[in-house]
Amino acid sequence: MLVEVALPVPVPRPFTYAVPPELEARARRGVRVRVPFGRRRLVGVVLGPAGKDSAHGTIREIESVCDGPSVDEKTLELVRWIADYYQAPIGESVRLALPPLALKAPGAGVEQGKGRAGRRGEEVRVRLAPGPSSPRTPLDKRARRLRAILDALTAEESADGWMRLTSLRGLTGASAEHIRRLSDGGWIEVAVGSAATGGGEPEGGRGGGPEGRRGAPPPSPGPKLPKEGPVLSPAQSIVAGRIADAIDKGEARTFVLRGVTGSGKTEVYFTAARRALDRGRSVVFLVPEIALTPVFARRVRERFGEQVALLHSRIPARERGDAWERVRSGRAPLVVGPRSALFAPAGRIGLVVVDEEHDTSYKQEETPRYHARDIALVRAKLERAVAVLGSATPSVETWRAAETERFSRLELPDRIGGRPLPAVEIVDMREELRRRRTPVLFSQALVDALAQARASGEQAIILLNRRGYAAFAQCRACGEPVGCPRCSVSLVYHRSDETLRCHYCDHRRPRPETCPTCGSPHVVFVGEGTERIERHLERLFPGARVARLDRDTARGPDAHERILLEFEEGGFDFLIGTQMVAKGHDYPGVTVVGVLEADAILGFPDFRAAERTFQLLTQVAGRAGRGDKPGRVLVQAYRCGHYALVAAARHDHQGFYDREILYRRTLGYPPFTFLAALTVLGKDLAAVTKRARHVAGILSAHGEGRIQVLGPALAPLARLRGVFRVQLLVKARARTRLGDALRRTLAALAEERGGSRDLVVDVDPYQLL
Repeated sequence: MLVEVALPVPVPRPFTYAVPPELEARARRGVRVRVPFGRRRLVGVVLGPAGKDSAHGTIREIESVCDGPSVDEKTLELVRWIADYYQAPIGESVRLALPPLALKAPGAGVEQGKGRAGRRGEEVRVRLAPGPSSPRTPLDKRARRLRAILDALTAEESADGWMRLTSLRGLTGASAEHIRRLSDGGWIEVAVGSAATGGGEPEGGRGGGPEGRRGAPPPSPGPKLPKEGPVLSPAQSIVAGRIADAIDKGEARTFVLRGVTGSGKTEVYFTAARRALDRGRSVVFLVPEIALTPVFARRVRERFGEQVALLHSRIPARERGDAWERVRSGRAPLVVGPRSALFAPAGRIGLVVVDEEHDTSYKQEETPRYHARDIALVRAKLERAVAVLGSATPSVETWRAAETERFSRLELPDRIGGRPLPAVEIVDMREELRRRRTPVLFSQALVDALAQARASGEQAIILLNRRGYAAFAQCRACGEPVGCPRCSVSLVYHRSDETLRCHYCDHRRPRPETCPTCGSPHVVFVGEGTERIERHLERLFPGARVARLDRDTARGPDAHERILLEFEEGGFDFLIGTQMVAKGHDYPGVTVVGVLEADAILGFPDFRAAERTFQLLTQVAGRAGRGDKPGRVLVQAYRCGHYALVAAARHDHQGFYDREILYRRTLGYPPFTFLAALTVLGKDLAAVTKRARHVAGILSAHGEGRIQVLGPALAPLARLRGVFRVQLLVKARARTRLGDALRRTLAALAEERGGSRDLVVDVDPYQLL
């Protein structure tokens, strides 16, 4: 008996192994097996039977079948589709469908009969602290989450008032930061002990267990039922009804939900999820970024309690494995996470939701370079499930599919409660320069709006999509910027630690006192980043509480959530950040949004530059005016008449789409063609260029006139991490033609010396830099 095994190596094909008779009953499709590979031992996944003609060289035997996670039939079909469509090694694709470490080199605990020993779980319980026992720090009136936690503990019906932390999280979305703040403030007591023995001591020494005893309290009743959602508006009811009908019928159907910011799309998702769960089906919620996952998961847990599993790559491997098992066993039929959550082992999926489907974070920029939105549709089709793609600014490709009726179109054109969309004003910075005769960071209109918001006790968000203090350091004598020695970019100045940094390879050097090129002392810092805006705002408004949210401030595991939590509860007046601040947040206290350098993305060498500009502006504008007070948005730009800015100011997605689709049709870009970007890599530019010409010739030959090959040309980022990059862009009118040409080209290169290890293939690219 011969089988094909996918191994975690960068080789396109699977490998053929013989199955010893004693393992034939267990070596079925999808299971993990331990095999010899050269001098090593690897763990791979059985793909199915193999013919003798597929073997290369001597056929070796499988050594053992591994206990633990395996890949089910539908997920195996999905990852094989990914490998084929995205021209990725099958072993790299199969890795997506397994928890962390599942394909690591075998050791103790992976072979048959050597299961991992379970840990003694420690249980955390919480209760209200006795009123007179300690002074309590006053809560901000906007600390809604903290008050919800206290309300839940007040309503706890156990004799001693103790509640399991897992139950409290299910009811309120309580995070570790919430618990810490309430405990430090004297509002609650926390006890930690063994779930098996009931032993342990209260955390932090505040009070004790029941009747003054130290130790964990006795078990409390099981978790309360999750809370019901609000009554849907008529528009929400219509949309939710159409999705529910498709779920009831078990249809493999795709809906595109275009809803303005604040229109209640999330409540529609929750209503659809409840319908699927009531029908015995599981649900997958995708959010675009890991940073957003805990925030969104809180809201899901408020509604669905302990049925929720959170999956993303920043969760420690052991915890992620536990969550994986909860999903596989059916104890957590609702999965929340970014791209990787799509491969959770959920059975009988009934609904897949892709929130903010337009977001470029859904495109993976490492092998396999898949787009999670598109894979969500494939998985929904395999499961006969409903897929919902939601956004206030659907991507051009998605909205084209809705217009041509490949997908069903749903709309929520108004905000909940009839609240108006914020007024958007485009501020012409050319006029500001003429009037004030000097470059300024903030227009007078924005300064006035921020001052008014602060005086009224309201909040504001400032968006600048560039971190650091200054964009680059430049010599006034020779004119040269200080560049990265490994990448074709300038170094960004970070004043917090007085360094220049590369935002691609993380090369760092101290702030230069003289020019590295000519030795002149006249080095100046040009442009601005979020760090500079933060300091400028603190000077403009002394005493203002200012927070910054970018990759520099959100490095810790809970940093992103902690900053947003404190802002949500009124701890900051102003929040400054990169595009992180534009996504998926609902802060009723925000009445003003300012956007700096709003037209900067338009200068990027990317056919999607206008679309990204429109989406970012529309999304961040939607953060304003979501409470009782109207919102105001000020967009500072130089190219004020560009259609992306004008449409964003009008909240006019259809108007933008009509203009953009004409441009795409005229120049032959998606959705009217299909693209692949091929990048040849190497240390020697001449050799890389020669190799790229060779690849272009093979592509053209196998394309047989049905594809267009553009290039080779230096990539916009010609050198990255010390490696030169030369690009080819391949266009085709049909997916099948593009896939066939790529497949035949890679097969031809595989026969050559060196194969295609110096080549990166990106099908449906979203990043052309």
